[in-house]
Amino acid sequence: MGRWGRRLLVVGIVAAIILPLVYSGVILAIGPNMFTHPDAATDCRTPATAYGWSYEAINYDIVADGALAPSSTTTNGVTSWSCGGTPAPAGRAVVTSDGVRLAGWYVPAANGAGATAPTVVLVHGWKANKTGMLPFAVGLHADYNLVLFDLRNNGQSSGDATSMGLWEQRDVTAMLDWVDATKHPSWIGVVGNSMGAATVLAVAANDQRIKALVLDSVHADVVTSFGNAMEEDFGFPGGPAAWVLARGVSAQVGGDITTTDPVRHIGALGDRPVLLTAGAIDQVDTPTEATERNVRAALEAKVPVEVAYCQGARHGKVIDACPSEWASWARSFFERARGG
Repeated sequence: MGRWGRRLLVVGIVAAIILPLVYSGVILAIGPNMFTHPDAATDCRTPATAYGWSYEAINYDIVADGALAPSSTTTNGVTSWSCGGTPAPAGRAVVTSDGVRLAGWYVPAANGAGATAPTVVLVHGWKANKTGMLPFAVGLHADYNLVLFDLRNNGQSSGDATSMGLWEQRDVTAMLDWVDATKHPSWIGVVGNSMGAATVLAVAANDQRIKALVLDSVHADVVTSFGNAMEEDFGFPGGPAAWVLARGVSAQVGGDITTTDPVRHIGALGDRPVLLTAGAIDQVDTPTEATERNVRAALEAKVPVEVAYCQGARHGKVIDACPSEWASWARSFFERARGG
């Protein structure tokens, strides 16, 4: 090897070492803030404005809902919503163990069964709010009392950071406490979407009040999910940088977000059943990297697990691509879980 060959080899080695470090540094500088402080969801439709349902405001002044005036625009077939008024902030009647004030809705079952009847708590995902869970509520409204609420740093709830399901567990627990204390339901099921699914699963692992779970578009581990999102949604290389991103988010929120990984918790459900619904072409939490891994973990622990795939659905879009199918899956699952 000549002198120039040796120089090129050294340059190549240095580049192979330095460039990944620089890239990881850039990811660490800009990535965590994007996940912990996402753009706020702007859809402020209530159960009344969306579907004409009666509802009870949880921990905020319902009078303010009358001035919200939600409106929509459709571009290239995609409808987006904006709010003409300002939603009322959460009060102090429902507060988490670390001081976050939560706001939500209680929607009585259409069958008039009463407050002690079976109740389902619905939990939204990242960069969303409680309105985003209304489509999931449609198929359950007839037979179940429903609770929808804003996780911290979203919608009407307080909080200054999203922790990818870590501290949001406290939000779910606080809302379960509220439901228990005020409504005394005979049975509680949960529905979670994406980050919300991981959150409710982590809570259920240690909270026997949750009797059955429907988890939609849920990952198996957050590092793999971050890596796929970086590559598929943002066009950046994933790999080791996804681990760096997870470490950066953890540092920002003051706790290890990987401890919420669903694959770690699904085996702790015991005999409580879980239904995994997922998009067959989910680009963030692919069937092989997410759903199938969670299924294996559940089966190894002898947890009753079911799976339903929506053909053609990408991440978080099952309820959009397969609304009637999802409603049928969830209703049948909850009926079986209740011994029906």
